[in-house]
Amino acid sequence: TLRQNVVSLAGNIGYTPRSRTAANAQISFNVTVSDETSTLTLQPGLVCTGDIDNETYTFAITESISANVINNVAKFENINVFQGTYLEKEFIFDGSLDQRFILDNSFIDTSKIVVFVNNDGDSGDGVQYNLINDIINVDSNSKIYLINEIQDEKYELKFGDGFFGKKLGTGAGQDGDRIKVRYIITDGEDGNGAQRFSFSGRLTKSDGNPANLNSTPTITT
Repeated sequence: TLRQNVVSLAGNIGYTPRSRTAANAQISFNVTVSDETSTLTLQPGLVCTGDIDNETYTFAITESISANVINNVAKFENINVFQGTYLEKEFIFDGSLDQRFILDNSFIDTSKIVVFVNNDGDSGDGVQYNLINDIINVDSNSKIYLINEIQDEKYELKFGDGFFGKKLGTGAGQDGDRIKVRYIITDGEDGNGAQRFSFSGRLTKSDGNPANLNSTPTITT
C-alpha cells in the first residue's frame, strides 16, 4: 500500500510516520463516597461513553488521575479522555536478541502508549519507560523505548541494548523482564463531537480498593 511504502522510506531516514490520533473530550464530574479515604483515583481504562449521531463511542485513559476527597466529595475537573478502545498487552523478555514486541492491533494512537517494566510475578506496575524519537542524550541507564511502524498501521516497541537505553532483564541494576503496555485503538476523527456522556469508569480509594459510590457520577463538558 501507499502507506507501507511511505513507512519503508521513512524508516530509512529514522522517522516514523504519525499514527492515527484519538479524538479527545474534556469532562468534569464529582464523586460522593461513603468510605474513609483521602483520595480517589480514576484507573486507566474505560471512563465513559458518548453519543455521536446516535452512535455510541467509548472514551478511555491510559494513565491514572487522582483527586483529593474533601467532605466525602472528590472533584475531577477538566480531565481529558480519548476516544477508542483501551487495551493492555504483556510481554516477557526471554533474553534473546531477536525477540520482537509487537502490538498486534491497527489504528493505535501511539501518543497514548504507556509502558511499565518490572519482574514477572511482582505486584504493581513497576518502572515507567518513556517514548523517545531519537537517541540523542540517551545513555545506558535511560529508561526508554522507541516505536517502529511495521505493517497495517501496527507498531513494534524497541528497548535499549545496555549502551543506548537500559537493557531489559532480571540482573543486578535491571528493572525486570515483564513489559506491560497500555494503549488505545481509535476511530480517529470519527470520534469528534461526542455529547451526552455517561460514566463507566473505575475508581479506587487511597488503599487501592474499589470505592463505594453513593451514586453514578454525572458528567459535564
